[in-house]
Amino acid sequence: MLDEVNYATLDGKTYNLFAANPVYMGPEPAVRLTGTEEVIGEMIFKTKVEVGENCEHCLVILKQSYHPNWRATVDGKDLRPFIVFPFFTAVSLTQQGAHDVVFSYQPSTLKVFLVILEFIVLTMLILLSMEKSCRLPFWFLKITILAG
Repeated sequence: MLDEVNYATLDGKTYNLFAANPVYMGPEPAVRLTGTEEVIGEMIFKTKVEVGENCEHCLVILKQSYHPNWRATVDGKDLRPFIVFPFFTAVSLTQQGAHDVVFSYQPSTLKVFLVILEFIVLTMLILLSMEKSCRLPFWFLKITILAG
């Protein structure tokens, strides 16, 4: 270092730390995106990736919040996604070569049941409020409709 911001290399050239953006020349990534990222329908994401050599702990990360209802398939085989820093969803890839990766979110059956139940309760509340505004008993409305 020549001073706080300038340094010299072994070949005698002088460089300034702030003259250019710092560049990290690390190894080439072991997993590369080779296809386009597609959104198929609602909450279904599809892409193609290429896994290079010596890839023991390679991940494909979906930048969506993790939830246990996320499902993932790699080349048509189901894999269990897991949570990665700090809250994204990922699957692990270890086999070298090209892979089709699909992430999909499937709401639980409890949510579907609760939506249907909410619709039924709201319908009943509307019918009961209509009955009170007519000041007729609910059973009388049924008889009048059937007789009429």
